[in-house]
This record gives sequence, structure tokens and C-alpha cells, in this order.
Amino acid sequence: FFILDEAHQIEAGQSFRPDYLGLGILRQKFPVVPFLCFSATCQAYTQRLLVKVLKLKDLQVVQQKEARENMHFSLHYTSKKKPTCSCKQATCSWIHGTLTAHASMLASVSHSEGGEVLVATNSRKDCEILCSDLQRLLPRKTVCLYHGQLDDITRASIQKQFVDGSIDILCATWASFGTGVDMPKLTRVVMYGVPLDFSTFVQTIGRG
Repeated sequence: FFILDEAHQIEAGQSFRPDYLGLGILRQKFPVVPFLCFSATCQAYTQRLLVKVLKLKDLQVVQQKEARENMHFSLHYTSKKKPTCSCKQATCSWIHGTLTAHASMLASVSHSEGGEVLVATNSRKDCEILCSDLQRLLPRKTVCLYHGQLDDITRASIQKQFVDGSIDILCATWASFGTGVDMPKLTRVVMYGVPLDFSTFVQTIGRG
């Protein structure tokens, strides 16, 4: 078999990974070898793109429910019209425009051990602000930064340290750390901001 993991990434072939659209050469070179494609978020459009690019035939689609009984979600939402959080918890400190590491956020991550907490944001700027805040407010914790602008060697080193448990809290952008990472110690994902789309949300919570 040819096995294509994280198959939804085929969509990146239309933007920053054009080589992905050339995978059809495998069908030309090996016309009878079957393909197995795996993904947590393979929407109908992505499925059609895979069929087109990989020249798939006799397609069989196996789907599972997205719900995970072993995961718990805590949602905090604010807006300009409603600046205080809608969660109704008396101790909640999330407010509109919150980007700093405030009391509620600190309470949820301060007792973590190595490799247990991922803090995810939309942008590198937000990521840098949160990392700086956490380093200042939790001086006994090892807090590191991870985003796409770091060089490959640095990112590989940080990822290895986080998976090994040498880093307690990792602040990362969704784009750089949202897919295909095996992190067995991870127990909590704190997501700042609104996900770019539903697929990004599902992929990111999959880190849990």
C-alpha cells in the first residue's frame, strides 16, 4: 500500500505546498498499488481533491464520529457587547480583549508537569505575548515558544523537549503545531482566539 497520513494536508498543495499536487505520479508509476488515506478532518471537498490528485478508483470511505467521550471542554466567550465571560463561573477572569495570562488561565496551567500543556493561538504576535507573560508569572516553569518563523533545527529541538517533558508549557501557533504530533503526556490545550475554521478547531483539540 501507499499510506497517506494527515491526508487533509493535500489542500496545502493549492497554497504553500504545491508539490503535494504532484503525488499523482505514484499512480502512474505503480498503477495497481492501493492507497490508504487517513485524516481526522477530511471534508467532502478534500475527499474530491484526493480522488482527483491521486487518481483514486473503487473508492471506499470509512468515517467515525468526531465526538470523544474522554475529552472535556471549557468554553469562555466574550464580545464587545458582552465583555464578561458567558460561562457563569464566579471565579472566571476571562474578559473581552483578554490576551494576557490572567488568573483563570494561570490556574488551569500552573500545576502542570512537563509536556502537559499546549497554549495555542492564531498569530505569532499573540503567541509571543502569552509566552512572555507565562515566563514572567510562572518563573518555576519552563515555558517555550514555537511558531513557523523559527528555523527547522530549533523547532525540532523544542518539539522533542516538549514531548520528552523537559518543557512544561508550550506556546504555539495553530498553523505550526496543529497537526500530526504524538504528545503522550499532553493533558490540557488552552486555545486563545477563535479558530480560523472548524477543521482547524478539530485538528487542534485532537492534540488532547
